[in-house]
Amino acid sequence: MKYAEFKRLHMHRQAEHLRRHGHLLAERRQDSFRLRLFAAADFYAEEWCPWGEEHILFIHLFLHPAGLHDYLEGIRLPEEL
Repeated sequence: MKYAEFKRLHMHRQAEHLRRHGHLLAERRQDSFRLRLFAAADFYAEEWCPWGEEHILFIHLFLHPAGLHDYLEGIRLPEEL
């Protein structure tokens, strides 16, 4: 599913799509929030939840890799065996 189609979905459908088809890249804490970064099709999605809860407050979408800056330190690629 491409960015424009995903953006038209209700937030609960967006979250469901990310869980099924997105690739979780990283997770971080910002103040009292847990942020999870997903890659999906032609965009990235940042899921915001209160720390320690599963309730999603909102999903921030972006197209450009510049939005990954805050996650770069936390992304760990698998080591080759």
